[in-house]
Amino acid sequence: MLIVRITKKNTIKHIIYYFLLILLSTNATADSLTINIFGITLNQGDVRIGIFNRQEFPNGKQFKGAIIDGSKNKSSKTLELTSGDYAIAVFQDTNYNKVLDKNFFGIPKEKYGFSGSDVFGEPTFDEAKITVNGSQTILIRID
Repeated sequence: MLIVRITKKNTIKHIIYYFLLILLSTNATADSLTINIFGITLNQGDVRIGIFNRQEFPNGKQFKGAIIDGSKNKSSKTLELTSGDYAIAVFQDTNYNKVLDKNFFGIPKEKYGFSGSDVFGEPTFDEAKITVNGSQTILIRID
């Protein structure tokens, strides 16, 4: 905390300068996104959440991630994000190797799900997009 003592040397200009310095040094408030996940197979690996921006979705590097213990068939995670558009990918990592395992034909062998509308196969960013603005909650089913 910055305490400014007003003396003869401190003019209104200095007070305004200190006020602006404090104002600019504070962090922007983050919005919160609560992700409710259901369809988890009990005690068969962790559930991994990836938050993606447009450029990286779905196979690039995630913007932000989280891991949830797979000991319940429903779980929830709240993350702090700045306002904007994101796509969420979730999968249950049954063998703890940190990747969504796929078979020879590219079909996932582990449970997975995405934010946005339900589509067959891997969605585009626009199909999985959610807009975060304030506090909100979404639901993702993994199959």
